[in-house]
Amino acid sequence: MRGAKSYTRAEWDEFFRALEALPEKPRNEQRLTVSDAMKEKRAQIAATQAKGYTLEEIVQEAGRKGIDVSIGAVKYALYRPALADANSEVTDTRGKSRGRYHAKCDAHFGLRGRVGFRRF
Repeated sequence: MRGAKSYTRAEWDEFFRALEALPEKPRNEQRLTVSDAMKEKRAQIAATQAKGYTLEEIVQEAGRKGIDVSIGAVKYALYRPALADANSEVTDTRGKSRGRYHAKCDAHFGLRGRVGFRRF
């Protein structure tokens, strides 16, 4: 069985100096995960849906533009709870506060802001 790989401090220092010397990559060349892209363009997706397009049609358009994503990945990225939801109090449908504990539970189980699933 092989041992863990190890390198000299000089090799690590050289590597980290090389990282520091790298120029900033142009924004249009930076890669984004589906999750990051949906986070940045959530409003644009909602605006497209407001024009009458379904998520399935939006995903098909992405495919025509060379972006191979599944509708499930897009839904997960769009609708997963944000951290802010877990730190805020939850109000039920009658306007009654349910407290921070319930907010954290609701965020964990995919509920957002109010009791029940939030739709976009």
